[in-house]
Amino acid sequence: MMVEKKLAYLVGMVGAFTFPVEGVLLPVSIASHIVLFITFAWLADVRRAAVWMGTASAATLSTWALLGTNPVRILLALTPFSSQNMPVVAGLWLLSAWFYWDVVRLLERSSWTLASAVLYVLGAGLLPYKIGSVFLSAAFVVLGIRMGINSTRTE
Repeated sequence: MMVEKKLAYLVGMVGAFTFPVEGVLLPVSIASHIVLFITFAWLADVRRAAVWMGTASAATLSTWALLGTNPVRILLALTPFSSQNMPVVAGLWLLSAWFYWDVVRLLERSSWTLASAVLYVLGAGLLPYKIGSVFLSAAFVVLGIRMGINSTRTE
C-alpha cells in the first residue's frame, strides 16, 4: 500500500475517533466532520464526500441549534431527553446517513464499512432515544478501527 494511502487511513482513523470524544467536550463536533471529509475526499470521491459533509454538518448544527446539545451529550444526560424539534433533527441525521452509507462503501466493500454504515443509519433513526447516540458513536469507532487496520497494512 502506498504511503500516501496509509496516511489517508491514519487521518481517517483520527477523524473517526474524534467524533465521540469531541461530542463530550464541545457542543458541535465540526472538527471530526472536516477530518473525515478530507479522508473521504482523498480515498473515495470528492463530490460524494462534500454531500455527506454538508448533510452531516446540517444534522450536527441542527442538533445544537434546535436541541441545545449534541448526540453524545444526549446519551450522557441524566434525565430522558425530549424535544418537539427531535423529528426534524432525526430527519436530518437520516438524510446524512444515506450519504454516509454511500461514501464509506466507496472506501471499501467490507464487513467493517457495512457495519459502520448500518450503525450510522440505526443511530440516526433512533436518535430520539438515547440508544441512537450509542449507535452513532459506535459507527465512528468501527470506522476508526478499520481505518487504523488499513493504515498499518504492509501490502
